[in-house]
Amino acid sequence: MAEQLSQLSGLAVYPASITAADGSLYFLGQRGDLKFLGVVTGAATTPFEGQNSEIAIEGQTFHLTIGPTTAANAAALRDRLPFLVARPLGLKKSAGCGDRLGLATPGHVRAIRHSTMAPIFAQQSMRENARTGRTPQGVMDDAMWGVFQEGWRGGFGADADHLKT
Repeated sequence: MAEQLSQLSGLAVYPASITAADGSLYFLGQRGDLKFLGVVTGAATTPFEGQNSEIAIEGQTFHLTIGPTTAANAAALRDRLPFLVARPLGLKKSAGCGDRLGLATPGHVRAIRHSTMAPIFAQQSMRENARTGRTPQGVMDDAMWGVFQEGWRGGFGADADHLKT
């Protein structure tokens, strides 16, 4: 399926990202240095930002949206795919991954996939955010895109590291 989606979208599709939900197909792909959200649906309009086109699959007409990995697209995707929402981990043994630049979550997912640890993929202090020019929402979104790319369904936490009162 990744190969067919790649041909239709013009993206190098991450196979693990392909997710069917509520009559739509969601995926993440890359073109050059940039990543894009792909949505295939029967509906002519979607809440996702991006370029829309009609495509034919096995004689049926669908709508394809290719959009940027923006905060708005991240929020719309989280609304449709609950596994992309950080959640409380309770008393599980956990490990904070500390992706300081927002690029390493896919590698963190691959590293933790076969362990019993509960990952905290979104973890950054306000001091680190100030130094890197990131925002708390940006940290959450970057972690979410990495989780989506790798098809992680095991849940993950978030931690605003080193908060002070």
